Amino acid sequence: MIFRRFLSSSTRLLNQSAAASSSKRLPRITLYTGGPECSLCEIAKQDLQIIRYTHPFDLETINIHEPPESLDPVKAEKIRDDYKFDIPILHLDDHYIQKHRVNSTVLKQTLEAYDPTDPSPSYAENKFRRDPRPVPGIGKKRKGKGKRLEKARKEMKEAEEKEKREREESEKEGVQGDVVDVQGEKIDLRDVGQAGSDVGGRG
Repeated sequence: MIFRRFLSSSTRLLNQSAAASSSKRLPRITLYTGGPECSLCEIAKQDLQIIRYTHPFDLETINIHEPPESLDPVKAEKIRDDYKFDIPILHLDDHYIQKHRVNSTVLKQTLEAYDPTDPSPSYAENKFRRDPRPVPGIGKKRKGKGKRLEKARKEMKEAEEKEKREREESEKEGVQGDVVDVQGEKIDLRDVGQAGSDVGGRG
């Protein structure tokens, strides 16, 4: 009799425990991506699938450029504007937790401490901050860029000077080519040509 009561109580407790385990809500993770062109997002998907083997959770993937129709258009536009430079982005129960890549160690710790009944979990205090985007042409110069630019300018200047010298030498040779030596006397053929023109004109 006593054994039957003990067995009945134990069975009831096990059933209650199993029911509680099966009814416990899984963590809900949302992965915001930039679509199939985003290689980092594809890597994040693979990392999340591996983590799910030991730390189960529900996963939803949202392409910020093609959000689902169920998502409010105003919210979808804000998400796209906020996240476009920092995808992939991870949310846990609508709270931002990670960006750029999946930190597996931190995510596993968060999932292990997950309590769906906690109204204010620690990760709810996370604040998303956009990374500053450098304006093209402004900002820190790349190492060696200034030296390469200076070298290019120097080479260009040398080429211009060389071309100028060659042009001057060519013009000088052209002038000298019109002067001939006749019995030790320098005669400029251009003067001879001019004199001939004058004679022809008078004739």
